[in-house]
Order: sequence, then structure tokens, then C-alpha cells
Amino acid sequence: METETTLIVGRSDSLLKFTFSNVSDRDIPSIKALFNARGNLAFWETAENKELYPIIDSANKLLSRKLFPERAAKEEDVGTMSGSRPDTGNLAGKSLLQQLDEKKVKEPRPEKFSEEDNPLIGILQPAIYLSDVQQYSLRDGPVIGYADQKDTDRIMSYLRMPEIAALFPHNVLFLWGFRPTQRSGSTFELVAVRKQKEPEEESFSGDIIHSAEKYFDTENGGRPQISMTMTPSAAIKWKKMTASNIGRSIAIVIDGKVITYPTVQNEIPNGRSSITGDFTVSEANQLVSLLLAGPLPYHFTIVSEEFVEGK
Repeated sequence: METETTLIVGRSDSLLKFTFSNVSDRDIPSIKALFNARGNLAFWETAENKELYPIIDSANKLLSRKLFPERAAKEEDVGTMSGSRPDTGNLAGKSLLQQLDEKKVKEPRPEKFSEEDNPLIGILQPAIYLSDVQQYSLRDGPVIGYADQKDTDRIMSYLRMPEIAALFPHNVLFLWGFRPTQRSGSTFELVAVRKQKEPEEESFSGDIIHSAEKYFDTENGGRPQISMTMTPSAAIKWKKMTASNIGRSIAIVIDGKVITYPTVQNEIPNGRSSITGDFTVSEANQLVSLLLAGPLPYHFTIVSEEFVEGK
């Protein structure tokens, strides 16, 4: 169905009206995405879930003591009276994986934790799986956990607490995925990325894409994917980044949200790459539009919109 779409968009100093005629329903998300986004593309090295798990476990325990000091003090008093050393960990007193292996015998959903005992992993479900031998193991890759959208701000506020942030390497940052893990759901991935070691390589971002287009991967069920070619200067950086991260993931990020995090199979010398993922056609079109637009000089916000159905 063709429509006439009118968007009222605003900057800090003005309002602008844009009318798009003879557009179809499938074009509307791409149009809106261009105005809502800043178009800042960046490529980040990642940190591994298995590397960060001990720190996340420690952060969970420290947060429990910080948020529930009375319970922690009471537990310490009990330990002192009994003559044993008080446990300085969370109230369960054991690591995440130890708790899970003990809970799975008694509970149908052992991966769910009480927020009072485990304030961080109670709302940030760890990236784990139950192995063939019925033991919980950590997932490979840069995803450190999953959370409902309503909890994402609270999780970030916990991770930004000075005493919690101090536990992690100074070059590790956390970014949310750009969409829910399931299309009808509200669960988002939290991905760990790493800043570059050298200050001059701090940011592999900006206007770095020469061309981009959507294509359909006939060898993978005909799913829409994106091919892109970088500018010559960006291709040199991309070659170096891919060469030093073979076997690891690189996060592709737009406007601070992780689009995907492919594992590097080999060095890419010519700046030509594909962004693969479980994209819909509409999502692939949006990504191509953002890649081609590059960083926008202004940030627009959609104030109102009106759709008029065509005859």
C-alpha cells in the first residue's frame, strides 16, 4: 500500500517538515531511522565472556554487600560467633557456576537468581548454557549477559559505580544490542568491547564506508545481508584490526548499539566485508541507509508524524 508520509523533525533551534510521497509501508522504518539516528559507525575489539566472568562474579558479591550491608553484617556476626571465618562473598557464598550446579537439582529454572542475594546477576542473566554432561558452562564470545529492557538502565548504573567499575580492566566498555534477542521479546544482549591500546587508534569510527548494499545470501536460506567497502584509509585500519583478532569477535556498532559481533576468520586486506545476521529486509535496508549516510552533522528528533493512505 502506498502512502504519503509527513514527519515533523526538530533540532535544538528549529522544526522542519518533510513529506514523502508514494512510499510503501516497508520504506517507513528506513526513513524514520535516518532521522532518529546520528549515523555514527564504529568497530570495536571485544572482550570474552570467559575472561570477564570472575570479575562479574566479584562485582555481584561486592554489590550485594553494598546494597544490603545489614544482612552482610549479620552474616559476619554469625561467622564470628561460630568461630569460623565470615564469608566475604554474596549471601550464597559460592561462585555463580557452583550455585547453578547445586540449584539445578532442586529447581526447574536454576538460572534465575534472587536480586536480594545476587543484585547484579538477578537482573543480568549470565551467558551460560547447560552442557551435555548436565553442567553449567560459560558461553564463548563477547556477550556477558541478557536483561529485560526495563532493567538495562539499572544494570548500567551498577556497572558505573566507581567501586564496581574499578574491578574491570580500564579499557573494557559495555554496550547493549540494538534489538531484542527475539523479535517479539524485550530481552537484550550486553556486549563487552575493548578500547584500542594505542591512543591514536582509540576510535575506528566516523565516515569510513565508501559503499554499502543489501544482498540475499542464497547459501544461508536467502537471508538479507549487507556488503560494504571501506574508504582506503579505513581499509588499512581494518586490515590491522582483523589480523590481530583472528578467532575473536569484532563488534559492529552504530550509535552506541551493537548491530552484530562476527568472529574474524582471517585477515581482510581490501576493506571489503559483509555484515551478517538474522536481519529482516527492513532492518537490512535501514542499516544500508545508515552506512551510506555516514555521521550526520546534526541530531534530529521526530516530533510528530502523519500517515495518509493512498487510494
